[in-house]
Amino acid sequence: MRRLQRETFLERTLKIHHLLPGLAAAFCLASAPVHATPVKWHLVDVTFNDGGSASGYFTYDASTNAISSANIVTTAGSVRGGATYQIGSPAVQPALADFIDQALPVIVGTTDRLDFFLFAAMTDAGGTIGIRQGQEFSCISSGCSFTTGQEAGLNLRVSGGEITTVPEPGSLALLGAAGIALALAKRRRPAP
Repeated sequence: MRRLQRETFLERTLKIHHLLPGLAAAFCLASAPVHATPVKWHLVDVTFNDGGSASGYFTYDASTNAISSANIVTTAGSVRGGATYQIGSPAVQPALADFIDQALPVIVGTTDRLDFFLFAAMTDAGGTIGIRQGQEFSCISSGCSFTTGQEAGLNLRVSGGEITTVPEPGSLALLGAAGIALALAKRRRPAP
C-alpha cells in the first residue's frame, strides 16, 4: 500500500514538473507591466435624420485623451451634403468623439463639424458604446457653437448608432496561441 502511494505521489510530481515551464511563462507574462495601446473605433449603423449616413473609423488613446487617425465620411441627405473628416481634435472629453474638417482656423459658413455624444466614456479596453446623439453642422461662429439648432446656415442634422472596436491581430494571435497550448496539454494527458 505504501509503495502504491509513493508511485502516485511520484506520478503527481512528474505531472507538475511538466506544467512548470508553462506556469513560469504565464507568471512572467502576467507580471509584466501592461501598456495600453490606442484603440481603433469604427462607426456602426450611423444614420442621420435627413437620410444621410456616416461610416469610418478613428483611433482613441485614453492615456492622452486624444483622437488621431480619423477617417470618417458622411453621405448626403436632404439637409446637407456629405463631408470627409480625416483629422481629429488634439484632445477630447472621454464621452465625446469630436471631429472638425481640415479648414483650420474655422471659416464661418464653410467649416463642417461632426460630434458624437456617447452613452459611456471611451477607454483603451475597447468594446461597443452607443451614440446618444451625433450631429453634423456648418460652423456659423468662430467657436463652432450654436444655441437652438435652428440658426440660419447651420444645416444641422442628428444621428444615432454606435461605435465599436475590432480585436487587433495581436490579440487574436494571443488567443489562438492559448487555444493551441490548451489543445496540446489535453493531448499529452494519458488516458485513464
